Amino acid sequence: MVSRLNHIRRLIPLLAVLLGAVAALPQSHNREAMKWFGAGLAEKNIDKQIEAYGKAVALDPNFAEALFNLGAACKEQKSYERAEQFLLNAANASKGDLRVKALSELASIYNIRSNGKSAESALRQAQTLAGDSKQRAALSYELGRLLYQQGRYEQAATELKDGRAGDPAQREAFDNLIALAEKSSYLEYLYFTAEKQKATGNLQEAQATLEQINAQNANFRDVQTKLNEMQALLASDAGKTATAAAPPAFDKIDTNDVEAEKAYAEGLAAIRQRDWTGAIAAF
Repeated sequence: MVSRLNHIRRLIPLLAVLLGAVAALPQSHNREAMKWFGAGLAEKNIDKQIEAYGKAVALDPNFAEALFNLGAACKEQKSYERAEQFLLNAANASKGDLRVKALSELASIYNIRSNGKSAESALRQAQTLAGDSKQRAALSYELGRLLYQQGRYEQAATELKDGRAGDPAQREAFDNLIALAEKSSYLEYLYFTAEKQKATGNLQEAQATLEQINAQNANFRDVQTKLNEMQALLASDAGKTATAAAPPAFDKIDTNDVEAEKAYAEGLAAIRQRDWTGAIAAF
């Protein structure tokens, strides 16, 4: 898990191409709104930034740059519902590069709020609008990361491979996440193979497949739970085998043989305790 997070953190230099407060060429003809926008840019205190941008937006509801900065500030403050509202308004009120940035930030908010479908939609919209290869690469990386988080490993690898050429400087970051996606895709294949083996009664094969997954990634899906279930099923089968084999063994016991009587008693005790391995050993 730590390794995965370290790779995902490589996203930061890619998204730096897209995100950050908008400072240049604000598009508002309302002088008072422009004044408050400038005040927001000059402020370091997040609460005062929100207040200033909020006043700019109140004076000019279609002031896209102020809407964007207000949404970004609310996101920083973890006021995600408000951030979503302002960023959506910014996306609708803007065009070009600013709209790409607004959609990208909006996708981030959707993801935080566990709305993966909307996050994917926003990123794909941004991709169609991005005019810069580095922007498109950053969006492909973010989309690949989102698909990876959703367990859509093959799609993630495909998206990342398509976007990798857009920014050669970030090739290592892409390659790291592609490797994770491809490995997870293979583990997914093994997982469903184990399920099929279990369904067809090949319990030992299923256990071996699950152990193969566990050796590569002990945190993959619910592999630990599946392994415990498989061990219980195999133990139950062993118990049934021991019980079925017990009567012939009992018939052959020489009652004058002290060691045989002792083994017989130990076997019965093991069966009562559902210790199938012990029962098999005793008999």
